[in-house]
Amino acid sequence: AARHLVPQCQISYERVARVGMAPEGPIRLTVDRQLRCRAEQGLCVSQVVDGTTLFDGQSIVEFKYRVAMPGVFKGLIHELALIPSSVSKYRLSIDACRCNGTRHPSSGAGCVSEAEAGLVPRN
Repeated sequence: AARHLVPQCQISYERVARVGMAPEGPIRLTVDRQLRCRAEQGLCVSQVVDGTTLFDGQSIVEFKYRVAMPGVFKGLIHELALIPSSVSKYRLSIDACRCNGTRHPSSGAGCVSEAEAGLVPRN
């Protein structure tokens, strides 16, 4: 049966990606910044310049590797004082669009704050 899925939001961000080889195997590093989202009701592929800003002043850093975390990534985590957490750009964007760009503590309405989503600002 067809599910009749419809786009709910559009997400735009700048990504820097690097690939390389470590002693542990192939690695990939991505840094996403300047995340924005806006509610959509149809397919749209333009850059989001007028949407809600997410992670203002912060970036999402992803380390991709096959088995054990490579030493180079461990060094970056330590040197940059990164705080590991789990986050979904899509889920936060959907919540922000449902809340008309405001982030409220979870109240059953599907809205979460960045802190509740596992984002903790660095000190």
